[in-house]
Amino acid sequence: MSETTEELSLANARVADRENVLATATSERTALSRAMEQNAALKDQLTHLQNALAISKQANEEADAELAELRSKTNEEKQIVAHVSDSNQQAAPSFVLCDDEKKRLESALEIERKIASDAHLKIALLETEIADLRLKSVS
Repeated sequence: MSETTEELSLANARVADRENVLATATSERTALSRAMEQNAALKDQLTHLQNALAISKQANEEADAELAELRSKTNEEKQIVAHVSDSNQQAAPSFVLCDDEKKRLESALEIERKIASDAHLKIALLETEIADLRLKSVS
């Protein structure tokens, strides 16, 4: 009888060991499943961030090109205004701008200045967005 009791005790110990192994395996399987889900979510988030960064870079390049064009136009208009001012100071009878033409040129210059200012603001906003995206992609 003592031999049977001993065998029963060993069998119970083996069952307990197997239950512990099974519990550990189940726990590790659950942890692995969560890690895989989290990895998939992070990959998806990274893809979205990379797409947003590409869009921001493209918008920034477009804004830079627009700004360069506006600077060029502004410089041209400054030269025209300077020429008009020089002409008015010399009071040359051969070339005198009427008030309407002068106002039109000044208005066009003011519009170009506003567009340039808006472009600067857009660039600053895009740079902020890019910085935010970089921070999010790092963390």
